[in-house]
Formats: sequence, C-alpha cells, structure tokens
Amino acid sequence: MNWKRIIIYVGILFLATAVAAFPFGFIVGFLQAAGKVAPLWITLGQAVAISLTSILVFAHLAKRQREKTFLHAWCVGIGAWLISFPINVLFLRQPILVWIAGIILIAVTLLIGVLIGSKLRCATPTDKV
Repeated sequence: MNWKRIIIYVGILFLATAVAAFPFGFIVGFLQAAGKVAPLWITLGQAVAISLTSILVFAHLAKRQREKTFLHAWCVGIGAWLISFPINVLFLRQPILVWIAGIILIAVTLLIGVLIGSKLRCATPTDKV
C-alpha cells in the first residue's frame, strides 16, 4: 500500500470537491440573503460538478497506481468521506443521513473514475521505440 499517495489523494479529492461546490454554495447563500429561493438547477449543477471532479481525481489516481488500484481508490474515497463528517455534519449542519448516503456517490464515482483511469493507463504506450 502506498500510504503517502493515499494521503495526498485524500487531500486532493477533499479540496477539489470543495472548490467545485463553492460557487454553487455562494450563489445559494447570496439568494437566501436576498430572501429568494435557489432554483433547482443550482442543486443539480452542484451534484454534477462534484461528481465530475471526483471522477477526474479517481481517474488520475488509477492512471498512476498500477497495483491494488481499487484498494487505493477505496482508501482515498473512505478517507475523504470520513474527513467530511465534522465539516458537513457538525459545522454546516447537514443531516447525518445525507452524509451517510454520500458513500453511494463516492462508490459510483470511484468505479467510473478507476475504470477510466485504468483504460487511459492501458492506452498510454509504455515502451519507447
């Protein structure tokens, strides 16, 4: 197990999804401060942005990690999910059931990202002529 890589990718996944979600949260906060209700597209846009960001991070990990790829990706996904607990549930007051359901999103994006990264790794020529 490459623990250094796992820790680095936990940080990358956590920060990348936070950056992807920030603009949508900013818009929602601005609309709420103005006494308006945020439209549905903002919630959907945030979900798509976070999902695509997670897929990209897992694909990048899978392209670099040749051995035990799924195990490394699961360690990264679970690590980032656990780190999000104090921020999302305790600080931002997200319902705990929503946080628990987030593992489903991690599993789906992990599977898609690792499959894409593995295909990219196989498609990259390793021998130089």
